Amino acid sequence: MKRLILLVSALAMVASACGSGETKGMQSAETDLGSVLVDGSGFTLYVFLRDEPGTSSCIDDCAVAWPPYRTDELGVSGAGIDAALVGEIIRPDGDRQVTYNGKPLYRYAADAPGGIAGQGVNDVWFVIGVDGNAVRVPQPEVFDRSDY
Repeated sequence: MKRLILLVSALAMVASACGSGETKGMQSAETDLGSVLVDGSGFTLYVFLRDEPGTSSCIDDCAVAWPPYRTDELGVSGAGIDAALVGEIIRPDGDRQVTYNGKPLYRYAADAPGGIAGQGVNDVWFVIGVDGNAVRVPQPEVFDRSDY
């Protein structure tokens, strides 16, 4: 019986860690674009140049293509990340969204972990560097992939 309780407890901890999807906080990663921010699962984080500081304007269909970066843990790890630049805002839908240097952060739905497919989309979506600024270096073949 004791073994069963331990097994159930261990499985519950694993399910809890996997269920939320995002529990590790923000990290830094070295890419061809330099040192950039990624989420705890290794997905690249982006900024939307049409956002005003502290405000997200990517809602509805835009937020499907560019999911807001949400996490219950605002912790950071990795070289160059300034914890003082990490914050959060309340989105128009009432959910919290992580910010860095006052800029709301997003993932790109078409990315895989470590991918940068969203870099330069419509000249308004860019990877965010650990310095808190958009990395405005385009991908070699940037083309219109989205209306957002």
